[in-house]
Amino acid sequence: MFGRGGEEAQALAAAEIPFEIVPGVTSALGACAAAGIPLTHRDVGPMVALVTGHHDPDSANSPLDWPTLAKIPVVVFYMGVRHWARILERLREAGMPEETPVAFIESGSLPRQEVIIGTVGEISLFPGHAPAILVVGDVVNYREQFSQWLRTSEFPLEGVLA
Repeated sequence: MFGRGGEEAQALAAAEIPFEIVPGVTSALGACAAAGIPLTHRDVGPMVALVTGHHDPDSANSPLDWPTLAKIPVVVFYMGVRHWARILERLREAGMPEETPVAFIESGSLPRQEVIIGTVGEISLFPGHAPAILVVGDVVNYREQFSQWLRTSEFPLEGVLA
């Protein structure tokens, strides 16, 4: 998701270079599952939006429709670590309630995973580093219920991904 796979496949095809696409799991699914946060839930999350937070939220280049995003039950932002504070401000300004739960998931599904929980109104700056995603919505509240029972697998990925 937002990883440029389509552009890379397009360039390879244009150059007539054979390639294989290996299906994977997007970080929204993998990181949230590892953090004990379901992206959808029958009671609070009938839909989810996956969006890029890469552009400055105040820039003319930002294609995001803030009033629409503020109404979606679950929104996951990719690639926006440097813009987290302003993203949350824009959601508040567009009508999202300040008490809406937020999770910052850094290094999702890796042994060094860190999860910071708060609300749209109280988190103004995330002191984290990429790779990270921002999850906004009531599904974040399930982490407290699930996390003590969640078992995680120990995969030796540190050396592979470093």
